[in-house]
Amino acid sequence: MLGIATVTDRLTFPWPSQRVADFLVRCFVLLAVVSQAATGFADDTPKSAGFRPRAFAITNAKITVAPGQVIEKGHVVVRDGQVIAIGPDAAVPADAVVIEADGLHLYPGFVDAGASALFDEFKPQPVEGRGVDLARYALAGMKSDDRNGLTPEFTAAEHLKPQPADLDKYRQAGFVAVHVLPSGRIASGQGAVINQASLPVREALLSSSTFATMQLSERGGSDYPATLMGVHAHLRQTFL
Repeated sequence: MLGIATVTDRLTFPWPSQRVADFLVRCFVLLAVVSQAATGFADDTPKSAGFRPRAFAITNAKITVAPGQVIEKGHVVVRDGQVIAIGPDAAVPADAVVIEADGLHLYPGFVDAGASALFDEFKPQPVEGRGVDLARYALAGMKSDDRNGLTPEFTAAEHLKPQPADLDKYRQAGFVAVHVLPSGRIASGQGAVINQASLPVREALLSSSTFATMQLSERGGSDYPATLMGVHAHLRQTFL
């Protein structure tokens, strides 16, 4: 905050009364203090993270609301990521960012409900269990800490790296969002939803955690579990 100067010297005005001059000076100082306080309160007003606008209004566009339902010229109002009004007479909020779309055509976009794409090169590895000295102990059963194929702690949101070319392909096909799901392991991790705008991942994320994904199918190879029965038994053992 800016500093407030204090008046220490008596000022002499060519007015009938020195008392009137002192009174006016005090009023001036009081007004400065009140103005500064008001400015300070305005600066302390809570702002949304990233200073993002909360409302948008796309105006004067041709809108396909549903198959066979077309509005020749209307508005679409979005607040907090949700469409709240569509129509030729939809009210535009005073705080909305207005996007003029005269001559453009708006239509609902597709959402890819499940895709194992847009990841970086990171390959999650299961937590390594304790070693077994097979020279001293016979491995009669499965180790209690065997976590082969189990990475439930993996979160898709932390490993997204969408490439511009991939986003452009989605947009050209009419997709506006993708539910990204990790795959390739029995318990693969947690999914995330990202929109297809060319934004940093932290801003493009619509949901950073959706649900855990399980892949109950035979894995092949020589390591346990390889068969479908082994996969079910392995996952069951994890929950016990």
